[in-house]
Amino acid sequence: MSQQDDNPIANIDFSKWTLGSGDEKKAEEQVQPKSEKPGEPAVDFSNWSLDSPTQDNPGVTGQTLTINMVQSPTPSIVPNPTLVSEPDPSTPDEWIVMGEDAFADSDFGEAERCFVGAIRLNPISSMALSNLGVVYHTQGNLDVAERCYLKAAALDEHHADSFYGLAKLWCDNGDNGLALRYAARGLQRAPEHQELAELATQLAGAIDAQLAELHPA
Repeated sequence: MSQQDDNPIANIDFSKWTLGSGDEKKAEEQVQPKSEKPGEPAVDFSNWSLDSPTQDNPGVTGQTLTINMVQSPTPSIVPNPTLVSEPDPSTPDEWIVMGEDAFADSDFGEAERCFVGAIRLNPISSMALSNLGVVYHTQGNLDVAERCYLKAAALDEHHADSFYGLAKLWCDNGDNGLALRYAARGLQRAPEHQELAELATQLAGAIDAQLAELHPA
C-alpha cells in the first residue's frame, strides 16, 4: 500500500475550499428555512403573533397560535363574626347590664371595665359602685371593695345592696359583729330585702352560739 493510500484525506481536493464570504453565504442559505413550494420566500417568524391573523402577517395565515387564558375566580371575603367587635355602650345603664353579663360569665376584668365605664358617665351611680365593689370583693381586694360599698351607700339613702355587700365582706373577714351591724342598717333601708334578712338571721345565730360558749348556763 502506498503512502497516499495510508492518508484518508489524501484524495480530497482542497483547492476549491475558501474561508471567504461565499462560504458564509452558503452557510446562511443552509440555515435559512425553506419554503414548502419552490419560488416562495421563507417564512418570516418576526410577524407571528398569538392573536388572530392580521394584515401584517398574511403569509402565515392559519399558522397563528391562540391561547385562552382561564382566570381563577376571585375569592369572596366573608368577615369573621368573632373578629367584629361591638361598639361600647353609650349610657350608664347599658354599661351596667353588660358588666353584669360579664360577671355572670366570670369575666371579672370585663365586668370591672364595664362598671368603671358606667361610673365615668354617672359618678353618683350607686348600682355601678356597688357592683364594682362585688367584683373587687370576689377577687379578694377587700379594701377597695369596702370603699366602693361605703360610697354607694352614702350616695343613695335607699340603696340596700351596698349594705349587703358590707355585711358579707366582714362576715368573710371573720367579724360577725360588724357584719350584723351592716346587715341591720341595710334592713332599716329595705326591710323586704330577702338576702339581707337571711344573712342577718345567720349572723345573729352565730353570735348567740359564740356568746353561749363564753357564758355557759
